[in-house]
Amino acid sequence: MAFGFSPKHINNLKTEGLTERDAFFEIAGNRAIGFNMKDTPFGLTEFDYSYEQDIKYQDLIDGIIFYLPFYQFTCTRGLPNIVDIEFAKEYIKRTDIIRGNTEYSEKYSVTDEKQDWDEFNGFDCSNYEKMKEQMNKWINN
Repeated sequence: MAFGFSPKHINNLKTEGLTERDAFFEIAGNRAIGFNMKDTPFGLTEFDYSYEQDIKYQDLIDGIIFYLPFYQFTCTRGLPNIVDIEFAKEYIKRTDIIRGNTEYSEKYSVTDEKQDWDEFNGFDCSNYEKMKEQMNKWINN
């Protein structure tokens, strides 16, 4: 599964669901695969990034393309000229709404947000050891 993460947000990830799903791919040898979500165990899983009830992954995502285990990810952020000043404002506003507070808008200016998107940067994603431990718990149970 691929998600766009900012270095500002990487430490807030919920990893339990991610590592549970990655355990399936690990058991299958991490072969690249693509499949539809509808009526699969992945699709029927509750979407874990929503405040609403009864939203499943299949309600939001048509399919998955798996090509690498999470511990081989290279994290990047930025795509020059994809975010303009108006969208940077909107992005900050939406982030505050999702988080239920104004910490993001108090910490990051519109100019900072635009600049962050305009520069293509790699960064250290996370300490994958904890996520590997969680994944291995699923595999060994």
